[in-house]
Amino acid sequence: MSDFCDVAVPVPLDATFTYRVGETEPVVGGRVLVPFRAERMVGVVIKLHDNAPQSHDIDKKIQIKTVIAALDSEPVLDAGLLKLGEWIAQYYIAPVGEVFRSMLPLTAEVKKQIVYRIAEAGHEVLAAGAGIGSSLRSRRSEAEQDLEYKALDYLAQRDYASENSLRAAVKIPKSLLLGMVRKKWIMREDASSVRDARRTIRIVVIKELGSGKGMALAVPNRSRKEAALAAEGRTLNANQQTIITALQQNEGRLPLDQLRELPIPRTTLQTLTKRGLVEIIEEVRRIADHQVPLL
Repeated sequence: MSDFCDVAVPVPLDATFTYRVGETEPVVGGRVLVPFRAERMVGVVIKLHDNAPQSHDIDKKIQIKTVIAALDSEPVLDAGLLKLGEWIAQYYIAPVGEVFRSMLPLTAEVKKQIVYRIAEAGHEVLAAGAGIGSSLRSRRSEAEQDLEYKALDYLAQRDYASENSLRAAVKIPKSLLLGMVRKKWIMREDASSVRDARRTIRIVVIKELGSGKGMALAVPNRSRKEAALAAEGRTLNANQQTIITALQQNEGRLPLDQLRELPIPRTTLQTLTKRGLVEIIEEVRRIADHQVPLL
């Protein structure tokens, strides 16, 4: 297993960056989630090796960051595409990381998320009370000091909080949060993660309820279907019949969003689901891979 990997990160710099390999060794041509400055980014591995970067200053030790996660067990860009990407970058004088990003299949994206944690100094300020703090605190208005105290109290009750949830709960402006970071009362971290960029859609389907009942529902014949339902003591009202008919006319399945366009109450579908006549499933709608044009 190699100790280091060179990663092309999608930033406007004509360089690659060396990271220490994490618990799972990445593959050349595969994607990795890496820390870059104060953020997390997805880059492409272009080389695996055991050569630690050396500083030009013998008295200065280079701090090598570690890959957060290897996203692929097999290359998404093979050797030919890697070579093509490097040629494009050189020919058009473009950052190689941004070139590779444009060549990647659209199956994953980084979900940006900033989180805050209370620091030890923040606990001390909270314990001392809202009116006691650093010299910077005295420059705040009473209303601002009250918001700072509420933010500290909110963070003290949990391991961390996202920026959106913290600001929504406390109604605190971002400028105050950043001021608390500078005073080292709280810590601001990038907790971005990779999520599947393929769109998941919800589909309503007629359930297979066994011989007789399930098959009757699947047949677009009102009298046969109603007879089967009546035999089970399950009659349909007009709204329920509308949904069943719409499903039958579309091979027993329709997207949930499309069904909700029908002029009937949403509770109708809930009733059919509870009665076991239909079910809602999730399916992945794949986004077509980005194709690299031939030059």
